[in-house]
Amino acid sequence: MDYGVLGFPLVDVRARLFIPTRYDEDVVVESGVTEFGRTSFQIQHLLYKDDVLAVEAFETRVCVALTGEKPGKMEARPIPPEVVKKLSGQDS
Repeated sequence: MDYGVLGFPLVDVRARLFIPTRYDEDVVVESGVTEFGRTSFQIQHLLYKDDVLAVEAFETRVCVALTGEKPGKMEARPIPPEVVKKLSGQDS
């Protein structure tokens, strides 16, 4: 539990399907963080089939920590700057 953070649970997911893909087909997936909020961030996933965009998906994750009030209770916390830097690809 670095930075006092418990984790980054998934709180929202959505996708747009443009062309069908099948289980055994080769695809290329590109993923990256596209937006940071104070306590959350959004990841975009692009799935390509034969260089054509097949799926665009987004997930939102929230930075959480345990609270001292109740065992197991979590609350949103600001994302530590070091984590933002790493997720932005600025930490080499």
